[in-house]
Amino acid sequence: MARLLLEHRSGMLLACLLFLQPVLAAKVQTPRLDRETPLDVKGFNTDYDLNLGTLRTRDVTITQGTALTIHAARASGRGLKGTYRDSTWDLSDGVHIELDNAVLDADTATVVFADERVITIRVQGKPARFSHQQDSARRDGRATNIAYDARSGDLRLSGGTWLSDGRSEYRSSVLLYNVNTGKITNDAQAGDSGPAHIVILPGKAPTIPTPRTPDRDTAQ
Repeated sequence: MARLLLEHRSGMLLACLLFLQPVLAAKVQTPRLDRETPLDVKGFNTDYDLNLGTLRTRDVTITQGTALTIHAARASGRGLKGTYRDSTWDLSDGVHIELDNAVLDADTATVVFADERVITIRVQGKPARFSHQQDSARRDGRATNIAYDARSGDLRLSGGTWLSDGRSEYRSSVLLYNVNTGKITNDAQAGDSGPAHIVILPGKAPTIPTPRTPDRDTAQ
């Protein structure tokens, strides 16, 4: 009798695990891009030429799964003959881009895809701005021109460049920030790179309570 009861309970446990397996897998699965992830384009006044592979639209939102989000007042795409595999997008007016835990805001931008992945983003603004969240640290920066290379993780800022991690500030005519390592350099190989100016803020000193003056009546 005990053996039958044990086998019955084991069977019920196995059935529950088999039932819950798809649910548990869905919970631990992280969003990722694959060859079936579409590029979703929503805009107004859209003109899509299937023969030329060009698209023009206004007030557009472009997404690629949960990995990429783009907003812009105007967008023009080319290289779109049946696929976005190797397409290029020119964006203007109120450009907002979210990719790889980074946010870019600019006046104009060019986004280049290769093999259905974003490989480069170039933005311009007065100034263009970016923010990047890495673990618990956040970096903010601004420059006239910002270029992002997704293959290397390098973010190159030039013209009126400023970058901060909340504790220190970095200024140079050209700054190179890597979103993977958090390393900052002033791109010494660039001919237009001048000296770097770094302001390191002091740490907050511990608060020391003011000594209390002893009461004359109780002092010995």
